[in-house]
Amino acid sequence: MSMGFLAIAPSNPNILYLGTGEPMHARASSHGNGMWKSTDAGKTWTKIGLEKSFFISKVAVDSKNPEVVYVAAEGKLYDNAMDCERGFYKTIDGGKTWERLWPLNDRGVGDFVIDPGNANVIIAAAYKTYRRSWTYIDRQPGNHLYKSTDGGKTWKKLTQGLPLDIDLGRTGLDIYEKNPKVLVARLDEEISLGLAERDGVANFRAGGGFGRGGLFAEDVTFDKFKTFKINSEIAKQAPKFTPVTAADEAELVKKLNEFVADKDFLTKSGVDLAKFNAAARKVHAKNKDIVASIGEVEALLKREAPKADSTEAKGRAQVVNRHVLEVLYAGLLRNQAPVKRAGVVYRSDDQGETWKKMTEYKQSGGSGQINQTEAGYYGRIYIDPQNDQTVYCVDTNATISTDGGKTFKATGWDAGAFKLHVDHRGMWIDPQNSNHIMSANDGGAGESWDGGKHWTQKATISAQQFYDISADNEQPYNVMGGTQDNGAWFGPSQNRNQWGVFAADWNYLPTGDAYYVVRDWWNPEYIYYESQFGASSRMNLKTGETSPLAKRTTPEESAKGVPAQRYQWNAPIVLSPYNPGIVYICSQFVHRSLSRGERDTFVTISPDLTRSDKMRLEEAKKTNLQYATIYSFAESAKKPGIFWAGTDDGNVQMSPDGGVTWTNITANFYDMKTGKAKPGIKGALIPFDRWVKRVVPSRFDENTCYVGFSGYRTHNEDKTWLFVTHDLGKTWEDISGGLMNPIFDVEEDPDNANVLYLAGDYGIHVSIDKGKTWTAFSTTAPNVIVRDMAIQKRDRDMVIGTYGRGIYIADIAPIKEFTAENLAKDAYLFDIEEVIRWNRLERRGEQYG
Repeated sequence: MSMGFLAIAPSNPNILYLGTGEPMHARASSHGNGMWKSTDAGKTWTKIGLEKSFFISKVAVDSKNPEVVYVAAEGKLYDNAMDCERGFYKTIDGGKTWERLWPLNDRGVGDFVIDPGNANVIIAAAYKTYRRSWTYIDRQPGNHLYKSTDGGKTWKKLTQGLPLDIDLGRTGLDIYEKNPKVLVARLDEEISLGLAERDGVANFRAGGGFGRGGLFAEDVTFDKFKTFKINSEIAKQAPKFTPVTAADEAELVKKLNEFVADKDFLTKSGVDLAKFNAAARKVHAKNKDIVASIGEVEALLKREAPKADSTEAKGRAQVVNRHVLEVLYAGLLRNQAPVKRAGVVYRSDDQGETWKKMTEYKQSGGSGQINQTEAGYYGRIYIDPQNDQTVYCVDTNATISTDGGKTFKATGWDAGAFKLHVDHRGMWIDPQNSNHIMSANDGGAGESWDGGKHWTQKATISAQQFYDISADNEQPYNVMGGTQDNGAWFGPSQNRNQWGVFAADWNYLPTGDAYYVVRDWWNPEYIYYESQFGASSRMNLKTGETSPLAKRTTPEESAKGVPAQRYQWNAPIVLSPYNPGIVYICSQFVHRSLSRGERDTFVTISPDLTRSDKMRLEEAKKTNLQYATIYSFAESAKKPGIFWAGTDDGNVQMSPDGGVTWTNITANFYDMKTGKAKPGIKGALIPFDRWVKRVVPSRFDENTCYVGFSGYRTHNEDKTWLFVTHDLGKTWEDISGGLMNPIFDVEEDPDNANVLYLAGDYGIHVSIDKGKTWTAFSTTAPNVIVRDMAIQKRDRDMVIGTYGRGIYIADIAPIKEFTAENLAKDAYLFDIEEVIRWNRLERRGEQYG
């Protein structure tokens, strides 16, 4: 469960209201379970309703009466059905009852402000997004601003000065309490500045790398170029142009860029640009990309002409030359994209009745970009409580404007060094001292005492968000894991310092967002780690040498129609339990290296194991999401060569022979076209369309495997889906036990086949009877999201990776003796584990004198 918004009652600081479900949506977001209240400053909490609100973006408490509370609820994230609590809510009895005060039934509220002197005046931002497990389109029609002057009973749409005919994402709002007539709104509006006029910007570039782009249009290969013929009508408008010939893509890029750089290209090709574009409009009337490109070039030429021989003049000529080549090879080459900026601040001086667009974007100069990422991830805006001309926006960077929102610049860069962590979710400005600012970001909290000129990042808060966890076999063993936007790390489970493990004991592995980290137990000099979308590496810890692991589709393979590799946000890296020199990585295929992942040693040992739905893959291309990927992979520790794989689009796959053949287990139970279950199924029916989160082959029986599914990103479910097979997937048993805890991880106890551990949105559950019954693992640990667990067999420790509270280590030594025979006894004395008593000699961290 994640947190959304905490509000303190102004009239009684002991009264707190907490809305759950983080509103700054990302692929790792988890929803909440409604509103909570504390009357003793957070010592104890009581649930007070709105259980189906899922995501609460803001909570406000009346300045005089702490029983009056306003809540903005977004509802379900992964569909827009109204079987949830979505909209604007109010309670007048401290949460005993709630009233929905919102005119729209198809969307919730992303933000709101209330006049501090008149609670009847409310301005709210409607918010609807489109998110599925395969795509994310935040900008939607109808995300407008609304105002109520009667406490929410009636509302009117605000229109004067605001864009009404464009799709908008999340809107942020703030009110200037010194003068509540002043409002600012941060709209996720996209501004096109046209084509850039910089030397070299129009050059063609070869494909490759992790991003989308390159020389050719989508789904076009070099083979198509070799057989391409220029349209005869277009060729007439470039009578002197000789079609390009090239042996490969690299040569083609070189030759095209020679044309781009040639200031006399149009003359040499016999092109009259006006006639050329007129013909192109006619021939390619149905090609929206070409029509748009013609419009962009015509708009470029209407700008004030740059000075002769200037960099801008050179850049403009190159843009035009490239445009001509794009039209000549229409549908083959990737078109130039105009420069775009996102995020615009609007200001109202009459409490929302009229608005003025403030932000000034330009090709050069002007404001820095406010929205560096989709507004669904960020979107908030803040007015300095002492100066309405100072405005802050939080995004990938925190930005500040001192001219009322006209121009913004990044804050957090002290003397050229980055001192403030990126990805800002919220901000607090001290109402008594505007120079004192706090930033809530992916690194924890940042603090400034000079109005954002200089920052310190607070490193003492345990707020790390771990995705994946492992433990090695060193003595003492090391904990390893990847974090959200803080890289991959490994450090000792304990040391010889009497004060414990220090930050300096941890070692950083160069990554951004990071996930799998695994270590070779035969030669621990080798460690493997992964950043987003399969950007995996191997490092030699002794020499520091690194080498990439990921297998990518080469340009030559692309030219033959081989699809690009699709790696999930956190794509598996798995070492064989029999030989850690055998390394597996997974895209939509399973790839294996027999030599520690050395360059060019990965061999594909499976077909595409996903469903590869074409429509969904097309939608995924519009975002930075990957879909139809292998999310979980494991090799049986009981019998070599039995492989299990689970995909994000619902397939469970098994190979009994080291990848020679594969069986789609899901297809044995369903018609894959209709999703209908086949008749005559024996045993339990595994889900058809849930995300396969974990495949866990038993170490005690080669035919047994546990598979955990999650319906959170497919059906907004809290339901637990956990199944076990004892015959290699022919039949299944549902061992979910009625839990409501969306699965992230499942682990089998290495010493007790009856014991299972399940981690999810609501902590860890444990079963001591093979899943027949479940109980909470701990009643004292924080009820926090747990994304991964790792069991260190020698020490009988469980390493727990939480998403927001760092790493915990639990002693699970007694659990291996939780047998039916022992539990039936009146009393039982558990074995005492052998441990190493370390001589605590180190004195690091102490002060002397």
